[in-house]
This record gives sequence, C-alpha cells and structure tokens, in this order.
Amino acid sequence: MAGNLTRHAADGAEGTKRAAADAGLNGFGERVHNTRDTDHDKGRSMASAVAATPVVSQHRSAASQSRSGMGHRTWILVTVMWMAGSLAACSNTPAAPSPAPAPPPSGTRLARETLNASVSLSSPECADRFRLPVDESYFAGGTQNCAEFARYSSTAGEIVATLRWPVGSHIDLDLVLNDGMGSNFRQSIAANRVSESVRFVVNGGTSYVFVVYLRGIDPVFLANGGKFAGEVATEFTLEVERPE
Repeated sequence: MAGNLTRHAADGAEGTKRAAADAGLNGFGERVHNTRDTDHDKGRSMASAVAATPVVSQHRSAASQSRSGMGHRTWILVTVMWMAGSLAACSNTPAAPSPAPAPPPSGTRLARETLNASVSLSSPECADRFRLPVDESYFAGGTQNCAEFARYSSTAGEIVATLRWPVGSHIDLDLVLNDGMGSNFRQSIAANRVSESVRFVVNGGTSYVFVVYLRGIDPVFLANGGKFAGEVATEFTLEVERPE
C-alpha cells in the first residue's frame, strides 16, 4: 500500500513538472523563454519579410535590358539586310557601255576622192601663192613646176591628204596645203621617197589648194652615188578626205 502511494506521488510530481514545462515555468514557478521556438519564429518572420519584398525594380531592369538587347540585334539585322541589298543591286547593275566614237562636227559631210595625175618639167610653173610663203632657197632648189588641185569646203572638218608615187622612180615630190592666197596651212616637204601626207582642220566656207611640187631627182639617191638617166617626171596618186 505504501509502495502504491509512493508511485502515485512520483507520477503526480512528474505530471506537475510536465505541466510547468508546457506553461513555460521553471521549478521555482518562474516563466522562462523557449529559445528554440523564438529563433524558429524569427526565421519564419524574416523569410516572410524577404518573400514580401517588392521585386518590381529587378523585373523592370531585366525588361529594360531585354528591350535594349532586342533593339541592338534589330539594328544589326537591318544593317546587314541593307548591305546585302546594296551588294545585290551593285552586282545586278549592267556595266556602262563604252563611249561611242566622237562624231564629226555637227553639219560635217565628208567627201573622199582619189586624184591620179602626173608632174614633169613640162608642167605649169608654180603660182606665186605657193612660191611666196616658202623659203626662197627651197623653191630655187627645185624644178619650180607644180600640179595644183583647188577645192572648197562649205562645212567645217578635218582635211586628210596623202600623196603617193611609184617606188624606184627616184623622184622627189612634196605636198603642200595652201590657202590659195599666199599662205600654207600645212606642208610635207621631207625627203620622203614614196609618200607625203598632211592633215588640217578648216572652218566652213574655206577655199584651199593641194600643191604637188616637183623637187627633182631624189637627193638621197644621188648622195649614195646613184646615176639618174630617165626623165624628171612621175605619175602620182593623191587621196583626199575633206569636208564638203
């Protein structure tokens, strides 16, 4: 019986301790704080606070960066497409055609003719219009015989004339383009053996004369010891292109 009373007393004391502990009291009836529970509550409070913190600025910054990146990529894409289009346009552009040859002056009509004739010691004496503008010694050193061809051009343009005579004739001829009034436009008086030529541009309404001067025997032939026994005469061809 005494043992049962002792066991019941012990059980009662243990129950009293558990009740006091649940109530937050120590053995002296004083209230104590449950540190573990308090720390746990603090942790939950801080987590709640962090969870409740607004993140608008973070989202806004991320959105701004995203829009900026997209704008940059769009600009690059547009630039590349423009360059590709420009290159394609350049590659498809046809090459510029070669410039056409310059036409003769406006209103120019060309006349072409071939004159066959001869000159000799029996040909007419050269006119003063040829004799006066040339050097006196040059004229005196020749036969003073000429063949002349007068022409007129109503339009402006270039005159091209070429004089040819047989190879081996050993005759020296000169070609002069005279204005018909005492001046020479052009003269070809080199010691050529088979051809002479002149070129000259005239205005519309111009008269002129082609003069073939018989200088005599080829001086180069004579200087090289050649002996000339034929007639001082030769046939020739004068090819002319001139404005009409």
